[in-house]
Amino acid sequence: MADPLEEACSLVGRFQYHFGRVEQKIDQAVIKLLDLDDKAGPIVTGSVAFASKVNFVRTSAYQQAGNDKDQQMADDTCDQVFKINTLRQMVIHSSFEPLRMAAYSSGEQWLGMDVSVLIILFGMNESSPSTTRK
Repeated sequence: MADPLEEACSLVGRFQYHFGRVEQKIDQAVIKLLDLDDKAGPIVTGSVAFASKVNFVRTSAYQQAGNDKDQQMADDTCDQVFKINTLRQMVIHSSFEPLRMAAYSSGEQWLGMDVSVLIILFGMNESSPSTTRK
């Protein structure tokens, strides 16, 4: 069995990598929509909060949508991005240090966060650490 802490760190790192790719696409959209050059683009996107960038892209997409179906797709896409960001905040701002507990002989218990978030995000299987919330 792999070291649970190493596995958790790897999964969190992989999630951050993929989230970074999502944010990169949002930044590219902001740069394109504002017609920013290579110098101004990173300054603007680096200075604006993630939620503001997503809302800007949503508003722009909504205005450019030709029909209700396209408007709904813009709303749904941005809603999903916000859900992913909420999960990211939970993962990044939570402790997930494993601690062996004598009362649980089945393996590692994860304290500090609801690891069901990790299970949902990364598809950890039944052979992964059991979860508890404390």
